[in-house]
Amino acid sequence: MTEINFSDVHSLDRLTLGKSKKTDLLKKMKLAGTPYVKYDKRVGLGLVNLSIEIKRLIDRDITELLRKHLPVATDGRFNDLYCNVHIYPQLEEPDSWLEEIDSDWQRLYVLVNFVISIPKTDSLDSMARASLLSFFQEESWVIDKKLNAARKRLKLWEKLNIDVVSELISGAYFDEFPRDQFSGVNLEIDCDGVFENDFDNCLVHSRLVDYATRFDASLTEKAYAIEKLTSKNARKYVPFMVGGIANAFGVKQLSPKKLKRTDNLYALMGFDDKLTHSLVQSIKVSLDVMAVIGGPIMFTLGDAIDFACETLEYREEDETFSEPFDALDQINYEDGAIYKGDIENGEPNGKGQMTWVDGSSYDGEWLEGMHHGQGKYTWVDGACYEGRWVNGVKEGLGKFTWTNGVIYEGQWSGGTMSGLGEMRYANGQVQKGEFLAGEFVKPKGQ
Repeated sequence: MTEINFSDVHSLDRLTLGKSKKTDLLKKMKLAGTPYVKYDKRVGLGLVNLSIEIKRLIDRDITELLRKHLPVATDGRFNDLYCNVHIYPQLEEPDSWLEEIDSDWQRLYVLVNFVISIPKTDSLDSMARASLLSFFQEESWVIDKKLNAARKRLKLWEKLNIDVVSELISGAYFDEFPRDQFSGVNLEIDCDGVFENDFDNCLVHSRLVDYATRFDASLTEKAYAIEKLTSKNARKYVPFMVGGIANAFGVKQLSPKKLKRTDNLYALMGFDDKLTHSLVQSIKVSLDVMAVIGGPIMFTLGDAIDFACETLEYREEDETFSEPFDALDQINYEDGAIYKGDIENGEPNGKGQMTWVDGSSYDGEWLEGMHHGQGKYTWVDGACYEGRWVNGVKEGLGKFTWTNGVIYEGQWSGGTMSGLGEMRYANGQVQKGEFLAGEFVKPKGQ
């Protein structure tokens, strides 16, 4: 069987493979019966969007710093670079490109590549490459005093490492990313070069997507008018809200009807980090939410739609609890407990309030005598939980307030804090991330 060099395949994905090697590789792959398939078609939109978001993080915190110090690292030979990120599943084999992959227990391989603009009269030698990569090594072989001073001042190894990448991935819950099928993350940082006449084309290619078809030159501001958002119409109207906010920020004529759930918000906003951040914050403000607690980060349009639907559903259900009960619908229990509200077959069923002899109470939805749906339980000491219940157990999105002032707001499972959430302590300390069985756990990217 013809041997395929996967390092060359990855270079071809980046457009940094030389012409002669490219021709040879394409021929080998065709002879092997596994012709080259473009990166986005091989790995799917989920990993493409994840690659875009990691590149966004690196471009925001690292790329410009590295570009400014590139002449220091290369004795003034090179002056420009960009960051390229591709993520591959562990089963990166040619035979699997044309069929469905069983990806259980795979690892994700995150390849970060800094691509340097090379003059026609020069080349990227191993010394220049090693000098640039030394910026990401806390312990380095570098003896050049000027380069070492720059390394220690920037400390880029703290801004780009496996923990930083894993934390971002741990918050990724967007469409077509089967995160539960991956058992871990590997990170590789490298550098490459392209001749300066190809540099701009390769830089644009590194963005991975082009959403030019999502725009419509005939649109006016009236195209973004929508009626009041509700949980029932949010899936239809959130794209219009996104288009209207983008239009206000100067990204004109983004067509709501052409948008797809998998569209990356950063790409839609012209790969402008500040505009994207403003867009996300404006979506929250439009829904009267200042922060996302216990929910996913908004990477895609689908994230924005789901966030709006969940927020509006939560609020609409909460508003129904303020409606008064019919005092005539009442059950008096032998232990002294009193229930007032909807009753079916002699049991609480619907909306109602239970008060126990010790002073504790539950006010909310019931199903066949159990807390089920949205409701608030208050204990005798004043602690309370307000959120979702399933068959008498805390399940889903909810908020627990202890008498000492500690507040947890986020996901629950099986009656315990499990999932994404935020714990706020009375002294101002905050733990935000993933909880498991009631304990805060550091995101591990698994």
